[in-house]
Amino acid sequence: VTTATLPDTLSSELGLLMALVRQPGRAFSRAELIDVALGDDALVLERTMTLAPDRAALLIEERVTNVSEQSVPCIWGHHPAFAVTDSSVLDIPARAVHAATLPDTDLAGDTPGTWPFVNGADGSTIDLRAPVLPRRLERLSYLHDLTAGWAAIRDPGRALGAGIAWDLVTFPHLWLWQDTGTARFAFYGRTR
Repeated sequence: VTTATLPDTLSSELGLLMALVRQPGRAFSRAELIDVALGDDALVLERTMTLAPDRAALLIEERVTNVSEQSVPCIWGHHPAFAVTDSSVLDIPARAVHAATLPDTDLAGDTPGTWPFVNGADGSTIDLRAPVLPRRLERLSYLHDLTAGWAAIRDPGRALGAGIAWDLVTFPHLWLWQDTGTARFAFYGRTR
């Protein structure tokens, strides 16, 4: 069991949870339970990560337990990141999308669309299935009315792909965040 405690001021920061418990260069050959106490120890996150013996898959099982005597609000999500090329395509079974307002974006902020299309700030139509951004910018959109709990990225030009699946009742929404070199949190210009 790997254990870490996050101070209250860090518990809401994106990515810090796993940054505290991962060990660079470490290979997992068996299931390992990661037990993390958040902030004031009211919530405990248990994560078991297992490499599937019969296919190329990482299986993740998680549970958040409130160990306090009071109700504690919690938001829970995942943040997978993938490198893309000009031939990469996103496949997501969503019906609706809503573009967020950000400082360095080409999307018309706070506007709805029908997946995969949203309005561009210049009046154009942007197809979010193509994840390569045309210049240094950031896109954030909220996908809802999902017909199934999965998303995939594939690169037909290199015959590569990756997917993620989840319980749609537990995670009914999907945020799609794309960042190419913007100077803001969380990558401070390091994405390409």
